[in-house]
Amino acid sequence: MTSSTDWCLTHGEPSGGNLVQDQTGAYHLVDWESARIAPPERDLVDLGSSDKALDHYRQLAQSPPARADLLRLYRLWYALAETAVYLLQFRASHTADDNMVESWQNFLTFLPGRQGSVS
Repeated sequence: MTSSTDWCLTHGEPSGGNLVQDQTGAYHLVDWESARIAPPERDLVDLGSSDKALDHYRQLAQSPPARADLLRLYRLWYALAETAVYLLQFRASHTADDNMVESWQNFLTFLPGRQGSVS
């Protein structure tokens, strides 16, 4: 496991629309409402399972290798959180619009045995 001395400021969703590029080409993280003090693996899980990306991070941050058990923990935590949000959405009164159809397809990716499901 990890101790709190290994923790740092994490963003929570450091990819997609939260990463913007300015006129000089520099990248910036925006939308910090999910920021927390946590192990770095909380954000590193967004790099996927690419050893190359994790090694590059390690070189830049001059840090020890990412811990596989914590990467798995955060993958599972994210899948559980997303599943809970989708279930709340489906249980509430709703219409079968394009957004709901997309939500259903996204929800299915978190079910065991589905493509993209967490193991």
